[in-house]
Amino acid sequence: GAKMKRATVLATATAALVALALLTPTPARAAETGHYTLGLGGVKSTCMPTKGLFARAYFVSYNASKTTDGSKEKRDLQFDLDVFAYAQRFIWATKHQMLGGHYSCNVVFPYVKSQVKMGARNIRDSNQGLGDIFVEPFTLCWHSPHWHTLLGIGFYIPTGDYDQNRAANPGRNYTTTMVTAGTTYTFGRQNRWSAAALSRFEFHGQNDDTQITPGHGYSLEWAIAKTKKMGPKIWDLGLVGYSHWQLTNDSGAGVNYNAQIHDRVHALGLEVRFSRPKAGHFFCLRHLEEFAARDRTEGKTTTLVYTVRM
Repeated sequence: GAKMKRATVLATATAALVALALLTPTPARAAETGHYTLGLGGVKSTCMPTKGLFARAYFVSYNASKTTDGSKEKRDLQFDLDVFAYAQRFIWATKHQMLGGHYSCNVVFPYVKSQVKMGARNIRDSNQGLGDIFVEPFTLCWHSPHWHTLLGIGFYIPTGDYDQNRAANPGRNYTTTMVTAGTTYTFGRQNRWSAAALSRFEFHGQNDDTQITPGHGYSLEWAIAKTKKMGPKIWDLGLVGYSHWQLTNDSGAGVNYNAQIHDRVHALGLEVRFSRPKAGHFFCLRHLEEFAARDRTEGKTTTLVYTVRM
């Protein structure tokens, strides 16, 4: 919906898992956006571990000095937003199979630090703390020589602090159910190329303080990469991007803006990925810049991810 309802613009990083929660709007007042943090998925994003316990650390930085209206025009608000999030994810990949896929589950604990400024509205706020925890109790992964497909369902729990009178909040004060589905295809000589696409559908509950239920959303993250193997080490360099569309209107007694205006944004960037699969170490760094934002912030996202087998 038309995001001038709460200028907590992107102040929660999930992680959104992520699960992190890196986006929260406010007055000036932007309506609520989704839980999921765009840009967490990238090269070979559905190539999940097949067995074992893994710890995955996300370090996410989001910076924006632009927010747009329903016509994608820049709002003259002297706006500036800086968000840093650290999220710790634990993945348990089991040997059990269902419908031919390997069963796994995971949980994400995000810590969010944000600072938002809107000079035209005399708004300046900063905050930090535990964000909304993400739990994904059910994930199935199918693997073959060329295809790696994933299907999962998870839930954001409103564990983070929230104050509707503040511009920066670690939490969102509502629940979200997220369905994830995607695939990675490897091709070429010795599978030296990969193409990945990962979809996420978010179904939101009501924020009881604002009496607003955010509209449901759909996000698509994709990547095309070249792989170079050097003994036990594997390097990937790729082009990455994401798009997000709000699918339904914001609703509830607190909606006092044009809820038929749906937010959307696109981004494009690069990723480098290094891994030593047999040793259980995986590292990636990606940077994306947003464009064509509508009714939301438009900024830059940098994500560092490190995964280790425990």
